[in-house]
Amino acid sequence: MAPLAELDAVALAVSGGSDSMALMVLSARWRDRFARDLCPHIVVLSLDHGLRRESGEDCERVKLWAGLRGFAHATLRWEGPKPESGIQNTARNARYRLMAAWCKEHDVDHLVTAHTRNDQAETVLMRLARGTGIDGLAGMAPVSRLNGLTILRPLLDVSRDWLRSVLVAVGQPWIEDPSNADPRFERARLRNMWPQLEALGITRKALLRTAMRSRAASAALETIAVKFLAENVRLWDGGFCTVEPSCLSDMPEEIVLRMMQIILAQVSGMTHLPRHETLRRVSDWAIGEHSSALTVFGCLIARRRRRIFVVREIGRMSDLPVMLSPGHDVIWDRRFRIGLAGRDMAPGLKGWSIAPLGRDGRAQLKSKETATRIPAFVAYPLPALWRGKRLIAVPHLGYNVSPTVAVNTEFLRTHPMLTMPLWRVVDGHHNGF
Repeated sequence: MAPLAELDAVALAVSGGSDSMALMVLSARWRDRFARDLCPHIVVLSLDHGLRRESGEDCERVKLWAGLRGFAHATLRWEGPKPESGIQNTARNARYRLMAAWCKEHDVDHLVTAHTRNDQAETVLMRLARGTGIDGLAGMAPVSRLNGLTILRPLLDVSRDWLRSVLVAVGQPWIEDPSNADPRFERARLRNMWPQLEALGITRKALLRTAMRSRAASAALETIAVKFLAENVRLWDGGFCTVEPSCLSDMPEEIVLRMMQIILAQVSGMTHLPRHETLRRVSDWAIGEHSSALTVFGCLIARRRRRIFVVREIGRMSDLPVMLSPGHDVIWDRRFRIGLAGRDMAPGLKGWSIAPLGRDGRAQLKSKETATRIPAFVAYPLPALWRGKRLIAVPHLGYNVSPTVAVNTEFLRTHPMLTMPLWRVVDGHHNGF
């Protein structure tokens, strides 16, 4: 639990099952060993998924137990219709989405989950059954990012049996979720198969060794891919990448795939990674001599003057304007932090919004020279300031018709790539595209 001491606030994901209840108990004991004012503020989050009649009652029990341990508690509710298939995966996504939204609203950047070595072994085996690659075999990482949250898994090296022994020792009850034994679900079927698997030598211990070695190999490949990225890819502050295609043919396929994975994730702003089939499709397109554009994973990939462009696909962006208020930043399209400032701007002044430049905005640009220096497919997804239907500013193109208004934009990088300012092309300080 020591890394938590560096944080201001954390949320614990607690369903009431034995693993998450042990996480809460251990967190309380860790907190009590130190001065409370030196520990982060800890809040317990539970999800009322509505899939069982008792789910609301379970959350109330967790709230009671959290209070007895001195923790604040919040119940999140998954509203709306529920799927008839893929229930567990959809529920998992809903859980993380709702918890991420709560954490963002309450300025909490870290969510702690109770995944154990049992979960890790099951995850590796399930991925192996689907023909996963080395990243899948690496299993769950102790630290990862999802929906803008940092996910911490401090119990990955701890067994479920040990956690339950802790609960028994302190007299803490837990809730048994019947879905954990429901044969309709893959993970439940797998748990019932462990005796047969271990008889064949497929043990949890062996799978955990596989995950550890795969994680080390994955990290090494990632380091090489990032090195090639730094040498051959340019990330522009307007939210797109340019790639020198000549470098791709000499690279090992696995490095090309990883490069494309990083590029697509960075440009799209997606919270999940593209599938292997998607990466192979993009890699084959990039290495080949295709002249037509490719749309995939929320990105448009095109060639211009023998350079490959990976830009946000305008058709996959929301065209609904996001309202701006002076002094308050917003996260736009999951990729930009945008704020509004300027002289004589009252905090309550309304009517300003951010939306993609698009075809209509590009047509309104008064400086045709500025408009033509940037390819249309690159310009369309750029963040633009609007007032109603009137285009006010396009920060990355140096366009602004209101001298009293300033739009501050920051592209949220996820990887350490060299970032180039787009204004250098616009002002002619760069050899252009």
